[in-house]
Amino acid sequence: MSFPKSRVAKDLDAALAKAADQGESSHPELTNEEAGLLYGFVHSKQAAGRLTPSEESLVERVEAVLNRWRTELRDDGKHGSPAHQPCGQDLCRGAISKLRMRRFGALDSRDVELVRGVLAGCRACRHRGPLVSMIRTGLGDYERFRSQEERKKHPADGASFLLVGLFIVPVLAMLLSVGAYKFFIGVGEVSASVSRGPAHAQTVVRGPRQVPRRLSPEEKFDRRIREYEARLADAPEAREAPALRFALGNLQAQKHKNYAEAARQYELLLFDYPDWPNISQVYSQLERCYEKMGDLSSQELLYKEMMERFPRDSREYQYARSQLGY
Repeated sequence: MSFPKSRVAKDLDAALAKAADQGESSHPELTNEEAGLLYGFVHSKQAAGRLTPSEESLVERVEAVLNRWRTELRDDGKHGSPAHQPCGQDLCRGAISKLRMRRFGALDSRDVELVRGVLAGCRACRHRGPLVSMIRTGLGDYERFRSQEERKKHPADGASFLLVGLFIVPVLAMLLSVGAYKFFIGVGEVSASVSRGPAHAQTVVRGPRQVPRRLSPEEKFDRRIREYEARLADAPEAREAPALRFALGNLQAQKHKNYAEAARQYELLLFDYPDWPNISQVYSQLERCYEKMGDLSSQELLYKEMMERFPRDSREYQYARSQLGY
């Protein structure tokens, strides 16, 4: 089976080529995401260890470019010379540290671009260490934090509340007065009917009973997803956490057909709970998601990971080996 290069692998190749073109330039021209890609490349290679001489040389050249790179060159005398400003590696480490410590308020757009680049660089190198898992989870939490902050910044206008109140109060007062009038009239009629005896008693007709609206299947699934997510957020280390994460992936894939989100849930499960007894089912479901999305490069990476994880005589190993054509 032929697996084409993924988009992140092509982006990394372009960033490496750009870094090579910079040569010994004192101020390399890189975007934030390109700097992050290069940092992710260096981290992945160093974490893998046992580099060939050519790989070691490439890593050293990339590190040298990052150490000379600055996002802003300011020689106004107020911020110090460019040599004293944070270099690319320091900026990446700082952004990752903010994300790890959940200091979301301190993250700016540059930090987010750097971190996303680091994640893409690790993915392009097929590195799945703790850093990758932390960045994935942290970016998801950061997006939720931003949504909450946006809602706080744009509350409903107080003037609109006042106008609504001026309209609703008279309407409520009118409804209450009508209800009170009907109540007293009803009491009078009941008293009169009782005084006239049972022959003249009136039959009270009650309205239809209010039946709660039934939730649609989609609403039930959405409510279950929110429930599982809340339980995971409250107790990520609980014994049931892996099963909840697996259930979230299944709901997204089978009910919503959202294979990208399902794949994200399965990937988090592989990263956070690698020793879960049912881990082989996660690989099977993740393979199906990649197939539905047409992500052949991720499928190839998954098969290679299965061959590294499972014993040679296992069904999982033999299946992955056959899919790769070995």
